[in-house]
Amino acid sequence: TDVALQMIYSYEQIASMYRDAPMAEYRGIWVRPNQKNDMEVEAFVRKCCQSGINMISVETLFDCTFICPMPSSSLFEHNPYFNGFDVLDSFSRMCEKYGVELHCWMHIFSVSNPDSPNFSKSITSKRPQWRLADSSGEYNNEFINPAIDEAQEYLINTYKYIIQKYNIKAFQLDYIRYPAVENGIDYGYDEASINSFKQQYPKYTNYKIEYDTTAIYWNDWCDFRINLINSFVERVRNLINDIAPDVLLSADTSASPKMSPYTCYQDPLDWLTDGLLDIVHPMAYGENDYTTVKYFFDYENEDCMVVPALGAFVEDFNKEDILLQTQNMLEMGCHGAAYFAADDFFNKHCNEFLLNTVFNTPCFPPSLNYANNA
Repeated sequence: TDVALQMIYSYEQIASMYRDAPMAEYRGIWVRPNQKNDMEVEAFVRKCCQSGINMISVETLFDCTFICPMPSSSLFEHNPYFNGFDVLDSFSRMCEKYGVELHCWMHIFSVSNPDSPNFSKSITSKRPQWRLADSSGEYNNEFINPAIDEAQEYLINTYKYIIQKYNIKAFQLDYIRYPAVENGIDYGYDEASINSFKQQYPKYTNYKIEYDTTAIYWNDWCDFRINLINSFVERVRNLINDIAPDVLLSADTSASPKMSPYTCYQDPLDWLTDGLLDIVHPMAYGENDYTTVKYFFDYENEDCMVVPALGAFVEDFNKEDILLQTQNMLEMGCHGAAYFAADDFFNKHCNEFLLNTVFNTPCFPPSLNYANNA
């Protein structure tokens, strides 16, 4: 044991001595907030700042509800857990006070939890016609259907309200995809989706659309769903350009971007090629996911930063594993690293360990100007 501890100590020393840290890089964290007043929010933000964290992604929509008050006309509601406290506003003020970037982490198509006591407050409960059907004919109570124009428009208007009302540095797209294909169950087999597909591809008008990867229509059926997701990312990009051009657009994506177009109809490499993102967060939770993250560098444009999400939550990972993951990503040329999620990051003492090693030099969060000139 003493030998092992000495080896870890030596590893820490070597890492801290030989890493030439840049002037700016992201050192981020994801958090599902449970704070109910300014004092609690400030304590959390201060702890992050003291731990070298310069980017906080706060989960804005979870448990079917928002962490901030919504307009009386909105289908979305404020989570009753917070007793009227505007969590997003508090994080905005405290992050500004401590010089930490606030990123608004938003679930896009996954908006509800049918097992939650708040499900009656959810948008899929209030608008069941916006739900997504799977290949067995069952309707999914968690996801909004990307093929329904009215649902897309409602989401865009909700984001407009959030972006205009709150002082955020970035708007972060999560669950910007279909549910993943699993156990032979695929998604998008409702009337709205299939009718839209046949309007776009009239040659398949007389075909019954089923989950059949050998069918003549299969490639077009996949492309149809991929393009629905792509076009929605573009809509959010255009929204931000129009109303808040200083706000960054980021996205949490699969760490396997060459597989995800055919498992959840998410093609983040297209978004990079088209210049839609300012930051991409590949969810590199696995031990060897750095081998696929490198694909993002083949497609990134000069305005997009690659900041992988590392799995502090993974039960088998300890702080030494997180350090090794961090080093692998930084050596690859990533513009920093971010950790999912806050409770696990602090409970495993990753903050203290990283501060004594790869993050021993303070860093500002990078701006796009820095990224372009680096």
